[in-house]
Amino acid sequence: MALHCSTQTSTVHAPVCFGDKDDASLRPILVTVYFPGSFPRHLVKNDIPIQISVSVAEELSSFTTPIIGEVVEDSCLSQLSDDHSDSQSSNPPDDIPIPFLPLPSHFDASDIKHWAGLCSDIQRWLLSVPEQSQQWSWGCDIFWLAFIAANPNFPNGGWPIWSPRIILKGPIIESWLEGSLKRLIAEDGKEGQLHRWLWGEFCQQAQLFFPYSLIAA
Repeated sequence: MALHCSTQTSTVHAPVCFGDKDDASLRPILVTVYFPGSFPRHLVKNDIPIQISVSVAEELSSFTTPIIGEVVEDSCLSQLSDDHSDSQSSNPPDDIPIPFLPLPSHFDASDIKHWAGLCSDIQRWLLSVPEQSQQWSWGCDIFWLAFIAANPNFPNGGWPIWSPRIILKGPIIESWLEGSLKRLIAEDGKEGQLHRWLWGEFCQQAQLFFPYSLIAA
């Protein structure tokens, strides 16, 4: 029996963040994909593979490599009908406090000791967060950003042991380990570019769940 692959293509516009000089970067985009309808139970297992591809304009492709992250909805959503749409809805994620934000006013993004302290604070908080929550996936991403900033030679050299609950998985750490992220940053050739890039990425990621000033007044 031939399989029919259902494909939808959509164009979204990423917000631009302008740097201090002539630089600009694209902010992360949260994209929600809904799957209306239902499946016969015998056709599906615990999960269904979904293929997602991202491309940018050809003239920008040499400057950036899209990194796709995954945040899974915490609970299954009931099928909504017109008659019950007002009474049925998905449960919003728990309002989990984020005690390590805002960062102290003296935080220096070029100082690996400051990043090491932040990394420890993130890990301590992360281990108190349910692993099925959106905050867990988000927390893992910013943990690895802080970890790389504190240990820029990782996986070479010496580095502290982290909790085994935090696995080497996610767009940031996987891109770092396989080398594509290192090469992208190294191509700039500017001194201190690694920490500037990590700080910019940290700010963008942090604002997904903390849309306030990241540095305490």
